[in-house]
Amino acid sequence: MRMLDKVRLRLRSLFRRPSVEFELETELRFHLDQLIEENISSGMPPEEARRAAQRMIGGVAQCKEECRDMLRVNFVEDLVQDVRYTIRSLAKSPGFTGVVVATLALGIGANIAIFTIVHGVLLRPLDYPKPDQLMYLTAEAPAIGGTGSALSAPEYIEFRQMNRSFAAVGAYSTGGAAYTTGEVNLTTGDRPLRVRSISVDAHLL
Repeated sequence: MRMLDKVRLRLRSLFRRPSVEFELETELRFHLDQLIEENISSGMPPEEARRAAQRMIGGVAQCKEECRDMLRVNFVEDLVQDVRYTIRSLAKSPGFTGVVVATLALGIGANIAIFTIVHGVLLRPLDYPKPDQLMYLTAEAPAIGGTGSALSAPEYIEFRQMNRSFAAVGAYSTGGAAYTTGEVNLTTGDRPLRVRSISVDAHLL
């Protein structure tokens, strides 16, 4: 039986089990009846002909179970066989095994690092109530080709005083002579942490 036919039969037995069971029962019953008729035609009594036919088939129940095993999708058994084969193959080539293990370790480590960065920058929500409602405001200066510029301190104060669209407005700065930025020691428990700091106003938090 070709591999494609085996896959087709196994998938069919997995998703259409009642139909496959009925067809199996019908097929075995047909062969059993054929053998019984042949035995009776050769001169056997009916009961003896039935017993002889069952012996020739190997027992209806046993035969059905063997057919089921041929059609069954046995994931656990296939997995165990694949694992054993892989272990034996790798044990024969320790150098190749080392390369495979190192490659897997590097790949897994790189994926973890990339996911950590993406999660921290893009996926993890900001530590604010209703983070999906936060807006980032910038200044536009088409006359001088400026776009996406930060607001100056006077512009921010004026905007906050005239604001009617937002529930609250806050500001922060990562640099400038009038602001204090840099690294500070953050003490949590017994271990101080060196963290980057920025200047914020009271309305941001």
